[in-house]
Amino acid sequence: MIRTGRYSVPLALALMASASLTVAADKLDGNDKKWLAQVSALIQSDEQGVFRSIPKSDRPEFQVIFWARRNPQGPSAPKNEFKERFLRSVEEADKKFAVPGTSGASTGCGRIYLLLGPPDQVSTAEAQVAQSVEAIGMLGRKPETWMYKDRPGLTFSGGHASITFDGRCDFPRGGSLEQQLAQLATDRIITPDIKPEAGADGRLTSLVELLKRRRTPAQMLFISPRQDFPFEHQHKLSMRVPLGTKVGTYVAGLLRVPVAGLTVIGEGGKKKVALLVATQLVGADGQIVREMDGERTAEVKADGSVVISYSTAGPPGSYTLRVAVADATSDKGSVTETPLTLPDYASAGLKLTDPQIFADIEPAAQDSSAQDPLADFLLGNERMVPRFGNVFRKSDSVQFLCMGYNAALDPKVLKPSVAARFEVLKADKPLTASNDILIDTSDFAPTLGPIPLRGAEPGTYQLKVVVTDRVAKKELSTTTTYQIVP
Repeated sequence: MIRTGRYSVPLALALMASASLTVAADKLDGNDKKWLAQVSALIQSDEQGVFRSIPKSDRPEFQVIFWARRNPQGPSAPKNEFKERFLRSVEEADKKFAVPGTSGASTGCGRIYLLLGPPDQVSTAEAQVAQSVEAIGMLGRKPETWMYKDRPGLTFSGGHASITFDGRCDFPRGGSLEQQLAQLATDRIITPDIKPEAGADGRLTSLVELLKRRRTPAQMLFISPRQDFPFEHQHKLSMRVPLGTKVGTYVAGLLRVPVAGLTVIGEGGKKKVALLVATQLVGADGQIVREMDGERTAEVKADGSVVISYSTAGPPGSYTLRVAVADATSDKGSVTETPLTLPDYASAGLKLTDPQIFADIEPAAQDSSAQDPLADFLLGNERMVPRFGNVFRKSDSVQFLCMGYNAALDPKVLKPSVAARFEVLKADKPLTASNDILIDTSDFAPTLGPIPLRGAEPGTYQLKVVVTDRVAKKELSTTTTYQIVP
């Protein structure tokens, strides 16, 4: 016998009401499919999942979020030059590489073109791919090999890369090239914490709400500035970095913050302070070019201060840099601003960064996190350890570093020829110099050390780096100062 429980009808109504709160996803129409084809070189698998799961009415807002998180000017910037350039490249790819049934941007040729740009050289040879004349004629294309050389923001093992395409404008799948292209697409995401997401009701969270949710107490200081405590800041490291499809400059620096009045945490017998840091890079027109933020936890030093890092990045030029620091567990915070010039390391000709002096250049720990007090000096698989004011003790060792770009190529051997030398001076008088470090790459980063300081007298010293481009017959030098204390 079948029984009907007395709660069955209310339960059914409740289930119906619950179901009505969730909006079902609509099938992709022609416009949706066209847009997915346009961005197929960029879109991540989790983004595709959200795009397909939300109702059609939310998909235009999804596209707004998609481009906002890839905007080098910041997710809230009104203009997005990366989007404009990319969509122009999509039009070009669709014209050049379309094959029957596939848009040009969706082919292998299109994917490479959109992520790497136009090739430096294209060659066509029937023997490159075993393919019949009839097949080539049917597809309308002949096999091609594209060759790319090193360029600003993009380097290859051996200085070049070759990619072969078949008659469908496709390349062999499953190799390391696939992984490298996926990483290039991921690298185009400038603001990864702005992510398209659907709520419990299946509706997409708007960009405005995502931006509100993202504002930290440090970022709020840009809106309501105040000075609850003093802090000092100092630019330390600059280097060339890719910014979307362009090349920009990355700057990392140090902040020294007195802990008096801040929340001090006892951890493992040590005193630590957790701080929120945010930066805004502002152009001459008042537009925000880049926003960056993070949390840093640092040990309190003997002088009652903590030292933490910050960073920013943008196209070469003159800016105002705003730096905000907030106590992670109270309402105290301070903000300051300073002029900042980002050097141009991408234009033609030999370029040098300022010399860098570190207490250590160590392998980055696998569990390194964004809360590392020197998180902005975690570069690749290495962790740089700078000192505020370049002040070192006699018990320290130091490592010297300088980065150079755009050394000329010798046309005979297709390699540069560079010599770099470190010199130490005191009161402008030379004390010692290294042997020449010979380099055969266009971009380079000579290092020297570790050098123990126990035999050095306290005082102020100069570190000079002299770099000679033997092909271009050009010499550049750059100098910085450091101090040794007992």
